Amino acid sequence: MTAPVETKRTLETGPNDSKPLVTVARCEQYDSARVRAAVRRLLEPLGWMGAFVRAGDVVLLKPNMLSAKEPDRAVTTHPVVLEAVVREVQEAGGEVWIGDSPPQPNNVRHYWKATGFQEVAERTGARLVSFETSGMEERRLGDWTYHLALPVLEADVIINLPKLKTHNLTLLTAAVKNMFGCVPGGEKGNFHRWAPHPDDFAERLVDVFELTKPQLTLLDGVVGMHGNGPASGDPAPMGVLAASTNAPAVDVLAARALGLAEDEVATITAAAKRGLGPAKLSELELQVVDGAGLSLPLGKFKLPGNRLLKRVPRPLLRFVGEHTWLRPVANHDRCTQCGICASACPVGAIEMDGYPKFDYDTCITCWCCSESCPFDAIEVQKSLLAKLLA
Repeated sequence: MTAPVETKRTLETGPNDSKPLVTVARCEQYDSARVRAAVRRLLEPLGWMGAFVRAGDVVLLKPNMLSAKEPDRAVTTHPVVLEAVVREVQEAGGEVWIGDSPPQPNNVRHYWKATGFQEVAERTGARLVSFETSGMEERRLGDWTYHLALPVLEADVIINLPKLKTHNLTLLTAAVKNMFGCVPGGEKGNFHRWAPHPDDFAERLVDVFELTKPQLTLLDGVVGMHGNGPASGDPAPMGVLAASTNAPAVDVLAARALGLAEDEVATITAAAKRGLGPAKLSELELQVVDGAGLSLPLGKFKLPGNRLLKRVPRPLLRFVGEHTWLRPVANHDRCTQCGICASACPVGAIEMDGYPKFDYDTCITCWCCSESCPFDAIEVQKSLLAKLLA
């Protein structure tokens, strides 16, 4: 293990406030000037970027870099949003690092190029950091041990830049879940294996958030994703950016924006029980900074089929579970037989027999196969009862 490093500076943020503030700005398109202006409007009530960044600080920007897909696919944080935040940090005197751990970390440069992050780094002088090759350090929380990328621990400030999306397992992926990428490499898959139920996995996500707690979260919801996210859903115009010092509060807003109830999202409930954030919308202060109204949900969005699991009590699942399955299946028209899904499966439930062959007795429906597939070839197959409940 490497020698201990000085951890990031702690700011007095969200959980110490009676009502954490979430600022929201309308932004309908990824125009550089409009996004930059919206980001500045978001930051003003929070004290501008200078409230978080001092001259000489190393500032880690943690975007969502789930897939090596173009920005218009709405899978990753848009590079226009990333660049706007880079510029704000640099104006405040900070040195910018950009980092995340993708499903196929051995090809991280491909992710940087496809997502547009590499162009942002080249234009701004920000430094792209590989979490896999930068080293890691062990941290414990309760009975669980996590290995975190060293840049996360070495940075003076962390700014969390999630994408607003649905998720087949957790229903929502936004602020809290985005910090899971601070765990490098294949260990992320292990936590799916060790905590396969959505509620149990949510506790592990909140653990990682608590260990890495960002000082600022800025959510990219200009164009989000609905349906079977986080990688194979459909882009959905949502027209908002949001910011807060309290990441779980951003998730409360994100849930309601998609049409989910807060108590449907296990990470919100788990974080609230630990005193890390609000449990519902009424427990945060929402400020729309451009004077426009905000009606929630932001539209009529398709929600993941896995939502039905939240409607069935755990004791009842023992009796109806075998009839309410959702499971991954390969679309042969899209599948290239690359085998990435098989290598990403944390329980070895996929065998490549030309096309992927799933062992559903072993499969834990974590959807790592879907997240890792570059070609959106993994789809959701539902039982008849699941279709009726969804």
